[in-house]
Amino acid sequence: MDARHPAETRASEHGALTAFAPFSEMMNHSRACFEKSFTAMREETVGLLNRLHDHNGEMLAEFHGTPNLAKLTNAQEKWFADLSRDMYQATMRLHETARSIFAETFENVGQSMRNGAAAEAADEAKARGSRAMRAARAETAGEAH
Repeated sequence: MDARHPAETRASEHGALTAFAPFSEMMNHSRACFEKSFTAMREETVGLLNRLHDHNGEMLAEFHGTPNLAKLTNAQEKWFADLSRDMYQATMRLHETARSIFAETFENVGQSMRNGAAAEAADEAKARGSRAMRAARAETAGEAH
């Protein structure tokens, strides 16, 4: 900070903060997108683990008291097929959820850009900073005379 010209310093700080408004808006969109995708991933993972637990219990029940190797192999094959199907379905659900979250986020960002909120904020910040700098210089020039 320049202690000799506090008005000029305040004006430039205010202009800089306003200039970062579009960046801040983009960060908010990114944060919301991250939160939604993290929540979706957590819910899908918990659901998958619950289904796997159920399938494991069913497989162990089939193994119980089965001295026959053919039945044992059949139960293991069924378990693996169920596991593969569940993993594939979970991956597809997660993919579709992520696609819709990102599409929504990009739509919101695009809407902000189309509305000109980012461009307007940058232009406004530049103009406000220029006015404040001129006023500070005029004030400084007035003090010098």
